[in-house]
Amino acid sequence: ATAGNLRSKTRRYLAMISEKRYRIKLQIQSACCALIAELAYNETNSYEIVNSNGVFLVSSKLFLTLRTDTFERHKTELEKLNCNVWRTLRILFSAERHRSLIKKLLPFTMFEQFLDIGNFKRELKLYHCLVDAFYKLSKEDLDVLKSQIQFCNQSQAPKNYINDYEVYEIIGSGAFGRVHKVKKKNTNSFLAMKEINVYNLTSMKDKSLGQIVNEVTIIRNNLKHPNIVRYLKTFKENDNLYIVMELIDGSPLSQHLRSLKLRDELWSEDKIWIYFIQIVLALKYLHKEKCIIHRDLTSNNIMLGENDKITITDFGLAKLKEEDCIKMHSIVGTMLYFCPEIIKNEPYNEKADIWAVGCVLYEMCCLEPPFFTSNMLALATKITQADFDHERLQRNSYSAQVASVVHHCLIIDPLKRPDIVGIAALIADKILSYTDSVRVRCSNLEKKLEKEKSKTQKMLSNKQDLIYLQRNASKLDAIDGIANSAASSQTSSQANLKIEAPSVVYQSQLSLPTYSPNAKLPPIRHPKSKLIMKNLKQKENERKSSITSFSSSPSSSKTNIRPESTKIVTRSSSSSNLEKRPNQIKKSRPNSANSSVVASITKKLRPIEDPIVQILDQIHKILFISQSILGITNYLGGKFGIRYIEIPI
Repeated sequence: ATAGNLRSKTRRYLAMISEKRYRIKLQIQSACCALIAELAYNETNSYEIVNSNGVFLVSSKLFLTLRTDTFERHKTELEKLNCNVWRTLRILFSAERHRSLIKKLLPFTMFEQFLDIGNFKRELKLYHCLVDAFYKLSKEDLDVLKSQIQFCNQSQAPKNYINDYEVYEIIGSGAFGRVHKVKKKNTNSFLAMKEINVYNLTSMKDKSLGQIVNEVTIIRNNLKHPNIVRYLKTFKENDNLYIVMELIDGSPLSQHLRSLKLRDELWSEDKIWIYFIQIVLALKYLHKEKCIIHRDLTSNNIMLGENDKITITDFGLAKLKEEDCIKMHSIVGTMLYFCPEIIKNEPYNEKADIWAVGCVLYEMCCLEPPFFTSNMLALATKITQADFDHERLQRNSYSAQVASVVHHCLIIDPLKRPDIVGIAALIADKILSYTDSVRVRCSNLEKKLEKEKSKTQKMLSNKQDLIYLQRNASKLDAIDGIANSAASSQTSSQANLKIEAPSVVYQSQLSLPTYSPNAKLPPIRHPKSKLIMKNLKQKENERKSSITSFSSSPSSSKTNIRPESTKIVTRSSSSSNLEKRPNQIKKSRPNSANSSVVASITKKLRPIEDPIVQILDQIHKILFISQSILGITNYLGGKFGIRYIEIPI
């Protein structure tokens, strides 16, 4: 009975722990959804959330909140999580660029309630109606919702293959056709691919597909500017033209403007100038350096990325000016940005882009184009007469300089309308300020780069030095072996030393082993390899020269060695004091030449780390101890008549 009660209590305790962990898990997930919702209020953050598969990860939490057997025990946490999921999706839906993706998730019965909540609403209680509607969905609707959520999973396999590219989704459409998000096989970076059916374009029916490919290739090979999209590859397949370009991390300018309009906000004038200056610089590059006319410059073809970087895209309608053709007649582009000469079917040139850029500047200030109406005939009339609200810029608290630039861009007569250099002259002060700020930013980045570069080089150098030592370990071991063998030979010879009145043997008589270097070290690709090799060779040469000097010294041939007994004497104060003691045989001192040789050799010796110096230091210690024992023995023998044993060498 006691064991049964214990097992029952254990089961209840484990169930309680499991319930507590599940409740904490729901609370953490709810808090994460709330945090994502707050981050999504920023346009850039919302883009990163969606691009990181956030829609799939957040919406999949809905199925954790379905009514199950444990629903009543965790009702509060489940309903709160459900509310936070719907709030996150609704805030992401407020940005127009994400609407097509999130709209696919919503069941038809909930879509109207989803829209009625409004954009960028923080109050959690507003989303209780969506929670109730979700719990009322039938099993069939839940299955459809589940399949749609899985469809939004960006980590799934590609949906199609075009040439060597994996096609994942459609990310937009332009004047020529659709734009796909693709990835080249066996790579990890995403690209943008525009699919063009050239025979749907009235203006190009008289051209062959090969001519269009050549024209696009010319444009692609000539465009290299930081504010212009990079074209990577062009190929044709089944009457379709495919243009592969870099995928811009950002969203069209038009989507940002629509988001501002929904929040009833306006950009500051400084921010507008930053965007407009980049557009002017890009157009100057196109018109004056590459002789290319864009012909479809709209807010939808201008991408706004991180750090306020502008990128002009969609060069499908771009035209390369020919020497024998000053003006063009093709009616292409977006009508809201048409210049009067296109409306009148008159020849036009690059000043059509100037008109379009004036419309874009006005749109950035007023959140809608200057000539905006649903009636096409009325729109054409307004464009030909340049009839737009001039006072709106002043009402929105923008300066007279902004109004002046818009006015000069929207001049009806193309002959009086300035070119891109004339527009740049109107904002020369802003361009200079922008250039200064860019230069300061570049200088800071260069300093940071230099620090990182030096740090990386230092780390690489240390790593390469370690590799060098590892690869040359055999040579270093050989050097250590020679030093150890020299020390052991000296120690063994001193162990056989017998204490008696010795003869004198000077340092010049020491016979040390010489070192013959091995073969050349293997070549190492290292910035300091030459310096390391040079230092190593220099050390070896110094060691060889010092050893050679010892063996070839004149004192080695002139010094007398008595066979009966020997004594090693160094030039130190301790040895000189011991020389004055009685019963010592008169020592022969070396001449001055020999002394100078010994002194010069001693100066060439390396510090204590050198094996030869270590050997000499050990010899000095042994000599000092030997002489001390000899003096004590002689003293005892003279005073007490104690004789010491003579051991012949």
